[in-house]
Amino acid sequence: MVPGSKRLKRTDRFPLVGSCPYEIIESLGQELIVTSRGEALAVNISSKGMLLLMDQPPALNQELRVQVPTPLAMVKTPTRAEVRWTRKIHMDRDESRYFVGVRFLVRRDAAWREGRIEYRV
Repeated sequence: MVPGSKRLKRTDRFPLVGSCPYEIIESLGQELIVTSRGEALAVNISSKGMLLLMDQPPALNQELRVQVPTPLAMVKTPTRAEVRWTRKIHMDRDESRYFVGVRFLVRRDAAWREGRIEYRV
């Protein structure tokens, strides 16, 4: 890693392949509103974020609520994240997917803590 660089070393990331349900979140004042839902594939994880493989690219800086894959299916770990970058990859002539890098967010607002999120899907 270049001194002073904020980029993670490859050794700071760990493989984590699994289904990763997500919700796109919009903030309206104090309210959090889920505007759409989807399913991504988690590729790897670090203490600061995750790499996802998605069918459609969310907007940069878009907030997501992701369910981080865990070994125990009964454990739910909703985490708020922000889209930092996207990269289109071509699967074949007519099909594309997107690598999406997300950074975990730490939010302390009451709606998030108490699970009060309005769903408008």
